[in-house]
Amino acid sequence: WLAGGRGPWAAAPAPSPSTVAMGPRVGRTPSGLVAEPQLHAAAAPSDADAAAAFRMFGAPAQLREDRPLFNLTGVAWPSAQSFVGGRSSSDAAPTPSPRLPPPLTPSSPPQGQRAATVSSTSPPWPPRTQFRKPPPPTTTLPPPLALETSAQLQAAVDTAVGLTHEGGQCYFRSQGSSSPPARCFCHLAGNLGCQGACPCLNGCNVAWPNPASVTFANVKQAGGCSATTALLTIPRSEIYHLGVLQSKCPQGMLPLLTSLLLDGFRTYQERVARGPVQQCVHSPQHVTVPWLHLHTFCPGGWVDGMPLSPPQANSVAYCDTMTQPEEALEMAKRIAEWVARM
Repeated sequence: WLAGGRGPWAAAPAPSPSTVAMGPRVGRTPSGLVAEPQLHAAAAPSDADAAAAFRMFGAPAQLREDRPLFNLTGVAWPSAQSFVGGRSSSDAAPTPSPRLPPPLTPSSPPQGQRAATVSSTSPPWPPRTQFRKPPPPTTTLPPPLALETSAQLQAAVDTAVGLTHEGGQCYFRSQGSSSPPARCFCHLAGNLGCQGACPCLNGCNVAWPNPASVTFANVKQAGGCSATTALLTIPRSEIYHLGVLQSKCPQGMLPLLTSLLLDGFRTYQERVARGPVQQCVHSPQHVTVPWLHLHTFCPGGWVDGMPLSPPQANSVAYCDTMTQPEEALEMAKRIAEWVARM
């Protein structure tokens, strides 16, 4: 073969490394680039190819027909015995994948080129995050409280509406109270028994209507609160205090208390501030205005001397804190138990 094409391949001319291509791959052989679309056999190798193969691969003993050659890219060239009738067996079998070099790893610069401020233990370059511009500060607002009521609360509100609206078993028309605040409450509630003109200092169109009640701002502000607005929630029916509600409308005590607590909580969230609220109601023996009313203001604050200590175990006023509307029904039960102990 080295003498000019005679040898083990004399019967079937072997392809020259300079004319063999592996499919569409472009390879480099000792004498140049190869980019043939199909693998085929060509003329016998020239003396220049043989000399180049000798310089690259060593002695001729290493170039036997049963040992494949390797090009510079690491792809194995077929051996001589794999060529039959001018075609290679690699036409039927897939070409082995090239052997890729291992991935490069960053290396430190020479000691003489390293910056003086970088210690021997520092990485060759700073992390990418050190060069990123910090994001602008953002203010995260707390999510609004869920104001949806459960089916049980809605049932209580519906019962209170049916009992305390005109024609209900617990709807009582005003009998004309001599107390100016009570007459003001009557007009704000829209009771059908109200007499005379509106006696309220701020007018009678300042109340927010609810299903079974109305809510309005108290003329007295809450102390110890960042939001000093305090609210009052009253039923549309003239009910003087909790004792009258317990005696004249026992079936509506829990539903009406639940509705008042829920309406006060909801209006405070919408009109004053979001968050927990403190709610207080007077005992029958300590009534300031002869119309049942519920105080709602910030937790930790005070209005009309409430809360007292302990908030749920004194004879003047019952006070409790509500954080979610689902607590209204249980709080109404505790108020009813507190009244029953009076």
